[in-house]
Amino acid sequence: MSALPSLLRFLAILFCLVAILNTEAAAAAVGTVTKVQKQAQIGSIPAVVGLHVHMNDELRTGRGARLQITFRDDTVLTLGEDARVVIDRYVFNPDTNTGAMALSASRGAFRFATGRLSQMRDPDITVTIPVAALAVRGTDFWAGIIDYQYGVLLVSNPGKVEVSNSAGSKTLSTPGQGTDIPPSWKGKGGTLGPGEPYIWPEEKVARALAGTSFGAAAGAGSAAAAAAAAAAAAAAAAAAAGEDDPTSP
Repeated sequence: MSALPSLLRFLAILFCLVAILNTEAAAAAVGTVTKVQKQAQIGSIPAVVGLHVHMNDELRTGRGARLQITFRDDTVLTLGEDARVVIDRYVFNPDTNTGAMALSASRGAFRFATGRLSQMRDPDITVTIPVAALAVRGTDFWAGIIDYQYGVLLVSNPGKVEVSNSAGSKTLSTPGQGTDIPPSWKGKGGTLGPGEPYIWPEEKVARALAGTSFGAAAGAGSAAAAAAAAAAAAAAAAAAAGEDDPTSP
């Protein structure tokens, strides 16, 4: 019987330690998983609603999957299937009116809608994709492979997205406006810059957004789009490895 008080004290201390560790982990988190469809991961951990995400985490989705992350400032990042995004940097401090975010998207399509981060003083929000760097100024946009090339679409205002690489820079400032960046091949003209912004046709916008929408049906049209995306992804990978364009004659 004399051991019971000691056991109770030990359990109380243990519960306190667990609570402290959980609080510290939550405080260090930069966001939370808010939606998952099919197989997705945060690093090596299967993604489930409520799971915390942190800086340097790699967000990954499998075939037919979707993953939505809501950051502490209510910025929302949605990944389409077979996507890879790394959270390189995240700062959100309303007390000092400072904020910054840097993401690296190496594969797949994603949609990004800024939250309160864009209201901070001189926010620095950047997203790197394989063919360009995106400077984000408080808006909602989509990026990914579509029609055998990379595309960036401004979904809504206010705000704008500057798309730039070593060959040039274009700014999207009107909802529905997008730019296309054709794949480039080493030894065949080098890097190609983003094309002139134009209003994307409704069907192209629909196909793009379907790639990051939850519950999207896999019909014949989406299957064709997926095949095109896979071919473009293989082409981009070959270019990065210094190979010739596998789609050229």
